[in-house]
Amino acid sequence: SSCATFAATGSSQVVIGGVQDFIFKDMGWTRSTIAFAATLGTWASGLLGPIVGRLADKYGPRWLMPAGLVVAGLAFFFLSGAHSVFQFYIAYVIGRAISNPILIGIVPRTIAVNFFRQKRNIVVAISSTIRPVTGAINIMLFSFIASSTGWRTAFQYLGILSLLLVIPLLWLLRRRPEDIGLLPDGLKAPIQTNVANAVTNETNHYEPEFSWTVREAFRTKAIWCILFTACIGTIASSSVGFSLKPYLLEVSISQTQAAAILSLGTVLALANVAWGLLADHITPRRCLMVALIIASAMDIFLVYVDTLPTAYAFAVVWGISSGSIGSLEHMMLAQYYGRNSYGSILGSFGPLQTLALGLGPGLGALIRDLTGSYNLLFISMAFLYISAIGLIFLAREPTLPNRVSELPS
Repeated sequence: SSCATFAATGSSQVVIGGVQDFIFKDMGWTRSTIAFAATLGTWASGLLGPIVGRLADKYGPRWLMPAGLVVAGLAFFFLSGAHSVFQFYIAYVIGRAISNPILIGIVPRTIAVNFFRQKRNIVVAISSTIRPVTGAINIMLFSFIASSTGWRTAFQYLGILSLLLVIPLLWLLRRRPEDIGLLPDGLKAPIQTNVANAVTNETNHYEPEFSWTVREAFRTKAIWCILFTACIGTIASSSVGFSLKPYLLEVSISQTQAAAILSLGTVLALANVAWGLLADHITPRRCLMVALIIASAMDIFLVYVDTLPTAYAFAVVWGISSGSIGSLEHMMLAQYYGRNSYGSILGSFGPLQTLALGLGPGLGALIRDLTGSYNLLFISMAFLYISAIGLIFLAREPTLPNRVSELPS
């Protein structure tokens, strides 16, 4: 799953934002042209989110992810041969629309939730690090290849990698641990069922968790608070992340140093693992409130970044805080609503969240063009984070619905 995400991040916003200079300098396009391609591709992926979520719950990743890799691989090949804005938009939008929910977001998260329970927070955290970490690696590799042989060659390599991964994923992936005779966390399959609420086997005691339906979940206040926080965090992180490298170039930081700073801020989503461990002790909700406070402060700090040391300081703290927000939201959803409909619930976030994700790059470019500076963008995003803190404060764990006696099969 992680290898598939690595290939797919070649079309992610953070990678396109980090390598956009190679494309618009070669093609003579504006920053806004590439930014709005990212916006359209992201919005298209959001429309597919609810469908992909239901398919992930029903069929699992075994056919979804290989099919997504084929589409992504072909899209990368078409991008490498694009000679007009129209060709670039068609290839990018299709590749992004398919790869984002199937290879980067919904399906990998659903795998983590289905296969783990006691260790779910840490596994969701690990899963959530894959996109930013591999995105950071892709920025550096893409930049190296583009500098040596051109950005078209970089896309060709991504296409080859995507197609090579199809067979391994078909061989390895499964829908749930029960499909291979196990329970979540690797426990052995039960040999005896106690109808009073517990399933036992020779060495383990396993009590099934209650799983909400999508309709039940969306009748609770908590899920709406999490949803709007997800949209706020997505707008803020995507707009700042997409605009960071151009901003650093404007304050006289070199192309190589700016790419390194963006990569560092992105790769420090590795701190999600520490957040996952911390969430086991103080809950994902409290961790999320702390992360939002820090991210808000760092967006304000970015206004004053004008030297290499301050840029690196920003990247470290921003990467640790903002990179954890989505992961902690996913932990909250799994904790509150269980696993049976997790893909469908997460997929239901798709339209609004990817609308927010698509706004990020275009918003940054628009504010820069209108004001001649990114400062208004950074300050506005800080205040958005502050509003999200209040939402998560209200998002307490909901009371179980009336059918609490019903257990998942």
